[in-house]
Amino acid sequence: MDNFQVANNVNQSMNELRNKAEFIRCIEELSTSYLDVSKRMWEAKIYTGPMGSSGAIDCNRAKSLIKDGYDRESVVLFRVHHALADGVSLGVVVGDLCDESEELNRLVWTKVKEIEQRNKAPKSLSEKAGIWRFLFLYYVLGSIRAMTLQLWHMFVSTNPFDDIMERSNIPAGLRSTTWRSVASVEEARKIGKSAAKMVSLNDVFVACVASAIQKQLEKHKRDGTNLASIPSQINICVPVHLSGGIMLPGQSLGNNIGAFVAAIPLLSASNASSGSRRAHLIKVSSILKGWKSTPASRIGWMVAKLASDYAPTVFAKMVLKKANAQAVAIVSNIRGFPFAVHLNGRPVEVVSAFLPLPSGIPICIVIQSYAGAMSFTVEADRRAVPDVEIFADWMMEEYTLLKRESETPHTTSL
Repeated sequence: MDNFQVANNVNQSMNELRNKAEFIRCIEELSTSYLDVSKRMWEAKIYTGPMGSSGAIDCNRAKSLIKDGYDRESVVLFRVHHALADGVSLGVVVGDLCDESEELNRLVWTKVKEIEQRNKAPKSLSEKAGIWRFLFLYYVLGSIRAMTLQLWHMFVSTNPFDDIMERSNIPAGLRSTTWRSVASVEEARKIGKSAAKMVSLNDVFVACVASAIQKQLEKHKRDGTNLASIPSQINICVPVHLSGGIMLPGQSLGNNIGAFVAAIPLLSASNASSGSRRAHLIKVSSILKGWKSTPASRIGWMVAKLASDYAPTVFAKMVLKKANAQAVAIVSNIRGFPFAVHLNGRPVEVVSAFLPLPSGIPICIVIQSYAGAMSFTVEADRRAVPDVEIFADWMMEEYTLLKRESETPHTTSL
């Protein structure tokens, strides 16, 4: 790519960042403005300001950086058309630009070699029979189950936010955006494993999202919206990287993300009791594990690709919207760099992703890790989530309650 092309895609803001609210407006403007893909498939905007001005860096950490001689911060907002790259691909691009790129590539190769060694290991006849049995259950029976449930969700499920947004006085198109630092990866993983061995880190945050959505619906009802009743479950879309979150060296950029829509139960205040959050988390984990045992995400990827590549634009948009199956939210999980990285000697303090809202889905959450720490971002339709800071607080509140229950002695499930 020559300099002229790069210059057309990168814009340096002449205005300094002054506070978090101003930075949030920059994010929302970028996520809602039109990207003319006939001219460019990606763009980047660079902002600078006094250390801590964006609000992306924790106040205490910002003070520490100032003591170390860093009195200024630079923030890069980057957006790309999803056909060009997914979150994993973008992580690789950022990694290649970092000072530690060689070390990051070595980590990928080490993981690849581990997988190759497992695949090359000699297998007994019973092990081979087990593999064929798994493939039959996964691809044949799993496909039937996945497509049946997907069709059920598409034609039977409802989105409780649809009527709320339709009758809202807030203009359509406005967004609510925020982020939170949560805890260490180890702590979040420990909370899941304390409930049951099968509970993953992602399951913990899906349960937190479900709790926040429950409280948001309850607030809408208290505020006098036309919400007749709060459903016992909601549909949540969960993206899945088809290569296991790894992009092999030499592999081209692209979108390798599939997804499935799972019906997640809600835990209302009336039936919340001691240990109930742990039980709810185990149930959420079991539902997600059931979907992951089917090729639902691969089927979703193939349907989206066929519709995008061969169907008329109007029909493709209709198919993709229908495939959302009345999902209330998307909860995506991005595994970041395991250690802090640098660009030209300067520390990279925060790496975060924001997911623009697809048609029909009012809430998008990205769970991400970086240098051993967990964080999340929220982007929502303002009609559905008028105050996104409160929504994020509800997620943090549920996380704290799950942590508290995890510290209570109990018998761990298998």
